[in-house]
Amino acid sequence: MGRKRAKSLDKRQRIALYQGDNNKIVSKIKSNSVDAVIIDPNYGINSKKIDLEEWLETLLVKDDYVRGGTGFNGNKWDADLPRLTHFEQLYRDLKPGGFLACFASALNEHYVKMTIESVGFKIKEPIMWIRTNGTFARTRNTGGGADNLRILNEPIIIAQKPLNEKNKKSKKYQISKNKSPLGGPAGNLVYEEVADVIKSLGVAQNSGYKLPPFIIEQKPVNEKEYGLDLVNENARRRTVISKNIISGANKHDTVKPISLIRYLVRLLTKENAIVLDTFMGSGTCALACLLENRRFIGVELENDYFNISKVRTHTIYHRLIFQENKKVSLDELRWHLDGLMFIKQVAKELKTSSEKMNLIEQMIGAVKKKIK
Repeated sequence: MGRKRAKSLDKRQRIALYQGDNNKIVSKIKSNSVDAVIIDPNYGINSKKIDLEEWLETLLVKDDYVRGGTGFNGNKWDADLPRLTHFEQLYRDLKPGGFLACFASALNEHYVKMTIESVGFKIKEPIMWIRTNGTFARTRNTGGGADNLRILNEPIIIAQKPLNEKNKKSKKYQISKNKSPLGGPAGNLVYEEVADVIKSLGVAQNSGYKLPPFIIEQKPVNEKEYGLDLVNENARRRTVISKNIISGANKHDTVKPISLIRYLVRLLTKENAIVLDTFMGSGTCALACLLENRRFIGVELENDYFNISKVRTHTIYHRLIFQENKKVSLDELRWHLDGLMFIKQVAKELKTSSEKMNLIEQMIGAVKKKIK
């Protein structure tokens, strides 16, 4: 586990986190071993215009199109679209029939879909995440001026690796029949706030009017800090839009709601399935998999984000797996001990209170006792 050579999880292993170049790491994962891929990659929102002719040429020769520059909030890692060669690796790692869920910008969704399809995936109906709160005006330089639109939706591309002869009749590789909270099968609209949705449709809550099936999701204001409570009391971060300095340790700009990722996990996999996230960010998909009893492989390039993921994952793992006395292998206990020692180091650097330091020491002691 940790930064060791990546491979498919063995039967006793719940989770593995890797830091580094995602293409290099996933190339070492056993082919046809992953049940689903859920990724929130770079959106490629860039002031540099895509050269359509050049993009098509690179697509036809199965190469990567690279623009360079900077993306959202000045991040270099967000400047380009997700690369074709990476989707080729994900296709190789997925089991036949396995699903890919890929977040995208509505501005560049068509490029991403074509890239995904070109490596062999079958495109399915997309899911649309409707954000009714917490959105902002996004400005894009189009060469002849600027577009100012309040962005209220983000598409989630759904694709499937074709079934083979062995599993083409299996019901295992179908979209789950999870039901919407409002009744009926789950639809492909995901709303964030039920009150705002009903209000926007002009429907009274007690009117008896049946809304179409969709999932209602709510993102708590401080959800970014979930799993960071042991280290964040003295931490400070800058807000994405206003750039104000506020309390908090999660510096990632584009954290998705945990409930949204949990829904995708339930929709595309069964319990104990292996989910791969090669753009792990601050670890939201790892937490969703722990909460939904799925196994997880995560990859993140950026050191700061990887460290945040590590703290969040081990904190929630301790509460959901270790303290629940679930069966854990000796290797996994050692991996978890390494994670807790890292949390202790981070807490010291942030001058965390003695009360929380004592709690971390108790967690470490409990794991050491189990190892003995």
